[in-house]
Amino acid sequence: WDSDFDAKIYSVADFEPKDFMNRTKQDAFKRSELEAYLYNGCGQDSYVLLRRPNITHHIGDVYISGGQSLSEYPWKAILFGTEVRLSPEHLQHIFFRRYRTPVRKLFGDGIPLQCFHLGHNACMPDCRDEDLPCEFEDNFVHVDCFESEPT
Repeated sequence: WDSDFDAKIYSVADFEPKDFMNRTKQDAFKRSELEAYLYNGCGQDSYVLLRRPNITHHIGDVYISGGQSLSEYPWKAILFGTEVRLSPEHLQHIFFRRYRTPVRKLFGDGIPLQCFHLGHNACMPDCRDEDLPCEFEDNFVHVDCFESEPT
């Protein structure tokens, strides 16, 4: 569990981190009131760190790479009105290799999940007592891979 978002902007076209950084100079990005900083990834692709000028913690990391194959990302989803592609392999990597520890469900700067507004329809499970189970009431947060059956 992490307090920022991680995104990958991959393209079939030749698209490099410097191309993304050039777009941050456009008016549309400037209106977002975000700052962007380019870093070379440690064993991964280069990434752009996004932050708001008035906070100390960044809000997200965006990994960027061109020359990708759509077949590597077979799942489709709508994110902010735009179709995006996902891969089972990437989700496996994020959930079971990169963020496999700690096992405790945390948010922010290591605060155990909990509901701050009891009765709210989107309350988090109460994970403060490590001796009790800490699970969501349904499986909406779990990743499941489905193979297409031959027709």
